[in-house]
Amino acid sequence: QTHNVPRPSIMASSAATALYKYTYTLGRSLYVPLTSRCNSVPLPQTRGPGFLLPREVVEALVRVRQAEQNLPLDFDLTPYRSGLDDDRFSLPPYDMPVVNGLYPPASLASFTEYNQKKRGEREQDANALYEDDSLQPPISTLLDEITSRIQPDTGNFTNEFDHVVIAGEGEPTLRMEALLAVARKVKSLTGKVEKNPHNKTSHSISVRVI
Repeated sequence: QTHNVPRPSIMASSAATALYKYTYTLGRSLYVPLTSRCNSVPLPQTRGPGFLLPREVVEALVRVRQAEQNLPLDFDLTPYRSGLDDDRFSLPPYDMPVVNGLYPPASLASFTEYNQKKRGEREQDANALYEDDSLQPPISTLLDEITSRIQPDTGNFTNEFDHVVIAGEGEPTLRMEALLAVARKVKSLTGKVEKNPHNKTSHSISVRVI
């Protein structure tokens, strides 16, 4: 059984947002959703059927759903548009089962062995930001989007964001390898920045997990 989103009129993927499939912005925060899967009721669903979000947010969250189910990332938002005169949408119904984990260690012993292996790999390669976990969306794609948003020009840091928020529809800690990779990437990008050229004061980006 698949959980697709109905198709055909307001198609997701305008030229302005085509570069960013999974990340989105709210104010001065950059949001990075790692999964749509959850170990309880997803937070947006607790807000009720009248809960509306900006188009960019709904597009990103549904693309994460689609990617995890190996479905096309293009979909029609028309059935979910607000009746108000604005560009807000409700999320399509969520009917994926609750999960306790996304990684499949057979036992605590194998989980410990897995962590030790990963730690050893990182100690051997200090520049390694992550190990691919073979889940969707790909960690490499998420990191590329973060880099493009935080450092749009090679070597030039933007002060557009105060926070990178690892949050979305699902529970981010279910995908710990991706969560740590995002934190390392933000640190690697912002650690080189000493001054904000606009106000001559220190500027850094914090990482939050919700």
